[in-house]
Parts: sequence; structure tokens; C-alpha cells
Amino acid sequence: MLDKWFRKEKPVFTGLKFGFGSGGGGGGAAALSVTGGTKTSYSSYTVHTFLIADNGTPTGSFVVENAPGSFTCDILVVGGGGAGGSGESGAYEAGGGGAGGMRTFPAQPVGNGTYTVTVGNGGTADGGTYANGLGEHSELALPSPLRSEGGGIGGQGNMAGSSFGGSGGGCRRSGSPGGENHVAGPKKEGDSGPPAPVPPQGNAGGAGNSAGADSGGGGGGGAGGAGGAGGTNSGGNGGVGLQNDYRTGSNVYYAGGGGGTGFSAASGNGGNGGGGDGGESGEDGSANTGGGGGGGDADGPPDNGGDGGPGIIVIRYQG
Repeated sequence: MLDKWFRKEKPVFTGLKFGFGSGGGGGGAAALSVTGGTKTSYSSYTVHTFLIADNGTPTGSFVVENAPGSFTCDILVVGGGGAGGSGESGAYEAGGGGAGGMRTFPAQPVGNGTYTVTVGNGGTADGGTYANGLGEHSELALPSPLRSEGGGIGGQGNMAGSSFGGSGGGCRRSGSPGGENHVAGPKKEGDSGPPAPVPPQGNAGGAGNSAGADSGGGGGGGAGGAGGAGGTNSGGNGGVGLQNDYRTGSNVYYAGGGGGTGFSAASGNGGNGGGGDGGESGEDGSANTGGGGGGGDADGPPDNGGDGGPGIIVIRYQG
């Protein structure tokens, strides 16, 4: 009887007192950790922004740990803008630089890992070679890389203004798209270009005006529209860029084309999205926009084209 009572009343050990089992606060899922770039937030979003650093370093890392299977990001990738052409003696009014390619990737699945981020720099004006004037590509190296190409150089002398996939540079005086000073070709002969296929990421630059001495270079293409044709003694306007709100929640223009330049007269304006104005000394494309540089004037100082604006990569997610 005593033994029967003892067994009935004996307390059951649950381990709760010692923090074991479901009530002890241990064993929960680790919290999501995301690092890289400049980290900000607005509304319900966390944002990581990658720019070209002050020391010129174009690369960084985006690191994701403890991501749930449903983790997705909205991603903006803008390549570097192309340089504006330089006007030359002999009345070669130059074209504006093409904007860098601009692509968005909404609700992109992202798993755990360390991913290289490369932000494309703008093309360098007056560098003497076609390749120096092209904008550089930007890329987030996920297992399936997200990449936008650089913009094309503005036409100058006998140098064409085509690009690898971003917007094309504007033609110089008397140049026309598809001709000797073409602006929308996929690549320059002899250059390997990016991995194929390259989806459209911009628009063509404008044609040059062929009215003899009273001529003008075309504007560079932008992500939202083609560059304007050069007019009689005036440069064409750069193509408009496109808006995106990933960085701050407010729409901002990116990837505008550079303005062309006219012969001793009105020069084209850069397109919304950081495109530089044309002029005696072409204006540089704005930083962190992928805008094309403005074209220079033959009556301006030597080395008178504008550099392309560096690109940007923005990654945002809920939380």
C-alpha cells in the first residue's frame, strides 16, 4: 500500500527547471544576418548600397547568413556611363556618351553565401582608344550573375560610338546610326564583349547633323529613350534615364545619356539620370548614376570630352 501510494505521488521530471526542452529558450533558429556596402533603412526595408569607393575600389561583398528559404531581394544594377567624345580641329563636333545599362531584378531569391559585387566605373574621355571610353559593367555575382553593361563612347573623329549592351554613344558630325560612326552595334570588331546573350539595357545614341560647318553631334542614348539627333549648329540632347525607388523609397533617375555639342553654339543637355551636358568642355556624367559624359567642342581646349559617371548597385529586402 505504501509503495503504491509512493509511486502515484512521485513527481514527474520535465527538465523545465533546468532550461531543457521546449521552454528553455534554446534551440531556436538563428537570426538572419546580411552585410556589405552601406546599410540604411526606410519604411519596412533594409537597403545595401554599393558605390565606387573614394579610393577607386570597384568591388565588395554581399554576405547572407541564416536566410530563410523564402528570402528575396529587390536589386538594381546600373553599369558605368560612356565618355563623351572630344571635338577636334576640322569641326568634328562630338557626340555625347551613352548611359550605362540599367536593369532591375524584383523579388530575386538569394541564398546563404558571400557574393562578389562589382560596380562599373565610367569611361575615360580623351583616352585615345575606343576601349578607354566605354563604361564598365556592374555585376552582383549570384550563382546566376546579375549584370548590366557599360555605355558607349560618344563619336569623335573616326571613332565609333557603339556599346556592348548599354546605351550607345551619340554620333559625331555627319555620323549616322549603323554607319561608319554607328552607335548601337553589339561590340567593336575585335573586342570579345560580355557573355552572350545580352538583353537590351538601353537605347541608341542620336545621329550627327551633316549641314557642313553648321553641324552638331548627337546625344547619347539613355535607359528610357534614344539620344537626340544633332541639329543645325547645335548638339542633340541626351536620352532620358529611368526612375527607380529601391535606394530611398523615392524615385530617382538613373542612366541618362550625355548631350552632344554644336559648332560654336548651343550644345545638348544631358538626359535626366546623370547625363553630362555638351559644351566646350563636356560635363562629366554624375557619380553613382551611370550617366554618359557630355561631348566636347572643337573650339574648346584639348581633352574636352566629359567622363562617364560610375554606376551603382542597390539591394533591398523586407526586414
